[in-house]
Amino acid sequence: MFACLSLSLSAHAFSGGPRQLQSWLFGWPESDSSSNATSSNAWDGSLIDVDTPLEELETVGLGDGESYRLVMSDEFETEGRRFSEVDRDPIWTAVARHDPTNGNLAYMTPQMVSTHAGALEIYTTNTGFRASRYASGSVQSWEKACLQGGIVDVSFSLPGEPGAPGVWPAIWMLGNLGRATYPLSNDGLWPFSFGACDRSLGGQVLSACSDQPARGSGLRPYQGRGVPEVDLLEARPCADIAAASDRPALAVAHNNLTCGITTFQVAPRLPGRLRPNHGSFPSARRPWYPNLTFGRRSEIDALWYGGDHFDSLGAYFPLSPSYHTPPRTPHSGAAAAAAAEAAGSYGGFGSSLFDAGFFGAPPADAPPRSDRGLSHFRFEYEPGADGFMRWFLDGSLVFEATGESLRPRRVPGGGHVGQRLVPEEPMYLIISAAVSRVFSGRIDQAIFPTVFRIGHVRFYQRASGRQRTSCSPPDHPTAGWIAQHWWANGKQAPPSVDKLLRASVLLSGCVAALGALALLLSEEHVRLALALLFGAFFCAALASAGLARYLGVSPDDAWLGPQTAGGDSATSSLTLSAGVSLRSHVWNLSAERARAASLARLFADRLVYLACVVEAAVVGGLLLTILSELTLCLATAFSVSLLALQARALPRL
Repeated sequence: MFACLSLSLSAHAFSGGPRQLQSWLFGWPESDSSSNATSSNAWDGSLIDVDTPLEELETVGLGDGESYRLVMSDEFETEGRRFSEVDRDPIWTAVARHDPTNGNLAYMTPQMVSTHAGALEIYTTNTGFRASRYASGSVQSWEKACLQGGIVDVSFSLPGEPGAPGVWPAIWMLGNLGRATYPLSNDGLWPFSFGACDRSLGGQVLSACSDQPARGSGLRPYQGRGVPEVDLLEARPCADIAAASDRPALAVAHNNLTCGITTFQVAPRLPGRLRPNHGSFPSARRPWYPNLTFGRRSEIDALWYGGDHFDSLGAYFPLSPSYHTPPRTPHSGAAAAAAAEAAGSYGGFGSSLFDAGFFGAPPADAPPRSDRGLSHFRFEYEPGADGFMRWFLDGSLVFEATGESLRPRRVPGGGHVGQRLVPEEPMYLIISAAVSRVFSGRIDQAIFPTVFRIGHVRFYQRASGRQRTSCSPPDHPTAGWIAQHWWANGKQAPPSVDKLLRASVLLSGCVAALGALALLLSEEHVRLALALLFGAFFCAALASAGLARYLGVSPDDAWLGPQTAGGDSATSSLTLSAGVSLRSHVWNLSAERARAASLARLFADRLVYLACVVEAAVVGGLLLTILSELTLCLATAFSVSLLALQARALPRL
């Protein structure tokens, strides 16, 4: 069995020829040419997109009436942009991994994210990708564009059909110390927004009680840090929300509608006596947070108040069918050819995916805006103990929480909690479309494929203040911590670590070669030792692969096909409903590792090579042993035959 496994792994590993082996051992490039060209984006050297209309360079806060100036924008006007790690987009990165959080069933791949007709589009399909039943996409501005107070303005159109369960679109923010969909990077950090020293509080890795939070990380002493989460907008069927609460009559009123959910997730949590039970509304006995304000059509999200160590403050509100992207009518025959010619090539997707009349014809007097027909969501916030958070949908207030809501609370004999903060961390934006049964319990297969459209993303900050868009500002640095925890964030191994691994592989290879030579000249106990060595290598490889799987690196990533001789990337096809096909780019081995490297992954693929080398030596020795034993058996049989002949001849002498 081991021999067959070795042959299989070797075929995958060395199918690219000697050049790929040299790339793996020494870091040499596999090919002199690359098919991964950098996308051309309309940036003028700053974080403001030159396609942003002049009238949008300033705005007024809907909650405080203050003047705000634009500090970052993306209008998505450039056709066919790509967002993978190798494309090096200045604002966004599309993750390439299975998202293990919240029961997501979709593999997030950059192939499902691009720009078309003045909008960012995230496609979701139920035809599967790699080991997952569904394929979708997620982009994030982690380490590229962050915000410390201000306004986030997003125009959007939801995927799927009103009230249909399954697809889980989200626009949300996280503190830059942790990376979305990478659980290890958030361990002990999410969703803390707490700056006081409380030695009775457990779970916060970077607490204000520490004078040396992490050597060499650049973090400041006695400063509580964390990864708070703000969900600008999540969507799910209203009927599921209402049916799970103690007001089931709402399920009838909101039947066949989608509801938006807005939340602030924060740790540490309230004492248990102050928190209502999930599905129940606050009462005099369990009052929840004070000074929460709800809009005319929104009310408290009573379905979920948080987990064991954190609270979730939120509201939900019904959305009319106009918030969804209109359903697509598939083309066929001559109409399909005409639509494909009109749409042109779309960043690697099959152009037949797009209907020329997909989004409807605009009225004759409509302004020339890329976000025509989309809805607007706005989040306004001021960090700190005296700050505020306000969510608005199309100009109307949805939910508000203030620093006053987060004041210290104490329950006699039942615990206490200190002042939580409106997030002071540099916060980055994530836009994703997951597929999960965690909230709905069911998935409507008839809605696929779906598209989540984003017309623009804009960051504003107060005109009277200074621009704060750095993801590692001096008052809340993050770069050193991220560099130290590269393995938890899906970043490439530092050169020193990678060189050490290569050196260890070469040394181990030499030892294995000497062992193979000794095997041919030695006794059985040496062969047994080498067999045990192979077992150790192989078990270590399996353990590392398991750790890589926990980190979210698909085992398929290690064995992707190499580039073709001409430098063009190999492709595979994702077939959608109605005969629509997406061309899925299959990255070469070195590019895939550059996007999703982790220590476990590096050890896993290298240890498999070593196991194969040692196993080959063991198998060769065993074959030699079998051959020698067979020869000995034949010689013994010949000797016995001679003795028998001699014994029969003795009486005649």
